[in-house]
Amino acid sequence: MLTIRFKQMQTFEKSAQRAFVDEIFQELMQDYPHKAFREIGEAKLFIQLEIERAIKEYKIISKVALKKYVCASWLLSRPLDNEPHIKLMLSRTDLAPYVRALFALNYVQGNDKYYGLW
Repeated sequence: MLTIRFKQMQTFEKSAQRAFVDEIFQELMQDYPHKAFREIGEAKLFIQLEIERAIKEYKIISKVALKKYVCASWLLSRPLDNEPHIKLMLSRTDLAPYVRALFALNYVQGNDKYYGLW
């Protein structure tokens, strides 16, 4: 039987987190090249902090929803919490996390199709 120690699990988890941040970073740089960050490390730290905020504050945990949330923050160049309309939408527990993240992204992109739901 294979036994994995707790430290090994933590190492795997950190490695997976870094890989996910790298994946999001590559996608964002391809679709939305950003000049607000001076260094790659600064941009990746921003992504990591936004992922942590989405999980902790808004219970957004799926990779697809996290990508939408981070993309919206990336386009704003700041945390979504700074925008009252977005914060209100993200706090709505009657909507699925993916839907809240998608609405936030649509709002940032100027798609007013969803404003009536806020």
